[in-house]
Amino acid sequence: PMYFFLGNLSWLEICYSSTILPRMLASFLTGDRSISVTSCMVQFYWFGLLLTVECYLLVSMSYDRYLAICKPLCYATLMNGRFCMQLAAGSWLSSFIILAVIIYLVSQLAFCGPNEIDHFFCDLTQMINLSAVTPVWYLVTLISFTTSFYHSLTWHLCYIISHPENLSHASKAF
Repeated sequence: PMYFFLGNLSWLEICYSSTILPRMLASFLTGDRSISVTSCMVQFYWFGLLLTVECYLLVSMSYDRYLAICKPLCYATLMNGRFCMQLAAGSWLSSFIILAVIIYLVSQLAFCGPNEIDHFFCDLTQMINLSAVTPVWYLVTLISFTTSFYHSLTWHLCYIISHPENLSHASKAF
């Protein structure tokens, strides 16, 4: 299972490079550092997707190591190939859905002034700063913060559940 997750993670890192590097190289060669809003949304979608998947895969790898070290007799039955595929597929699927919703909402924003960001990398904050303050703007901000909080909480809870000994050490400290 560990090699399965490492394979997913290495594929993910190859894709990471492919989201930013071509635009960065074009910026260096031509001197044009601007990026259109459409290109920005596409780049942000893929970068955000890969970032979210990476976090979920790291939590899955953490759970895999916990089972291998703390429950070695149950490891083979708990961490079988089917379960690994479910963890990986869940990581990719949930990330696709989350980023699709955020990109859909960002595409509904009304942009003010020039529709170009003076940078080769696109970030959600830059896109929100370019847009006019409308009810959709508040919705995008609220949903992005809510999903960030929810997924950060989910990753931390998954880690705590997979490492209950950390919880017992923390309670002894108080």
